Formats: sequence, structure tokens, C-alpha cells
Amino acid sequence: MYFYTKIIFILLIFFSYALTYLLSRTNSIKALQKIFVITLSSLLIFAIIFQETVMNKLAAILGVGRGPDAVLYLFISLSLSINFLLAKKLIDLEDKIRKLTQNIALSKK
Repeated sequence: MYFYTKIIFILLIFFSYALTYLLSRTNSIKALQKIFVITLSSLLIFAIIFQETVMNKLAAILGVGRGPDAVLYLFISLSLSINFLLAKKLIDLEDKIRKLTQNIALSKK
């Protein structure tokens, strides 16, 4: 793997973490998720239709040997960003549950 490929993946991970952090302060996660799913789905359909050219060019851009390797690296980056979003949602849900239980406990006194 080339040096600039490692830089690209490090930047992707940093970008996904920063995006997760910034979105945690707003309520626009649902809209961004819909855009993300539509974009990813259309890219996957495009990659399936033009499999040889897309995968080979993607591998050439990222500096890896083969197309499936490039897909694997991108999948790892995407799954990491999705895990960040899910972790943030879990933290928000735990916070909401904690607040609800505190309110219920205080109202019964």
C-alpha cells in the first residue's frame, strides 16, 4: 500500500469521526443518513453495472493492487464511520433513559 493511500484512509477515519462529533450536536442525523444511504446505493449499483472499470480505477486511485482490496479498505472505513454513528446513538439513548428514570423517581416522591 502506498503512503498516500494510508493518508487517504487516515483522513477518511478522521473525517468520519469529526462528522459524527459535529452531528451529535444537531438533530440532522436522520436526513444525513438518508442521503448517505441513497448515495451509497447508487454508487453500488453503478459499481455493479460497470464492475471491471470502476473497481480497477478505484484500486488505481487508492494505490492498492486489485479492485477487491480497494473495496475491502473502503468497507472498513465505512463500517468504522457507521460504528461511530451507532455508538453516538446509544449514548444519546442511554442519556434519555437516565433522564426519564430520574424524572419518574422524582415524581413518585
